[in-house]
Amino acid sequence: GMLDPLGSVLGAPLGPGPGDQLSGEWQGTYADNGGSGEIVFTLERKDGTLRGTWQLNRGGSGPFLGVLASGGRSFAFVMYRPDRECPGAFIGTAAVVEGRLVGAYQGSDCRGEVEGGRMDLLKR
Repeated sequence: GMLDPLGSVLGAPLGPGPGDQLSGEWQGTYADNGGSGEIVFTLERKDGTLRGTWQLNRGGSGPFLGVLASGGRSFAFVMYRPDRECPGAFIGTAAVVEGRLVGAYQGSDCRGEVEGGRMDLLKR
């Protein structure tokens, strides 16, 4: 399934929850088979969900929705790009590891399948 490579992240023993360290602005890099660049997430945690937006330095932005795993350090997410020219949808998982937000994703857009996505961000 789509989330198989991410199960190891969601299933990792992560110890006690970190409180609400996920809310706020995260900035970092992403890379997939379509290219790479910088990305910013603006996230707000409410109970077991994360909502917010993502924005690329090269243009493009959209909504973000995450569902936290037990312990609150990792989450599954969907990102949408509501772009008339090139709409897209992506799913993945991410976790806070030693203060960094690291994740994997895949999906599709007008150019085809987006695979092998990785991201690595720090809190601003």
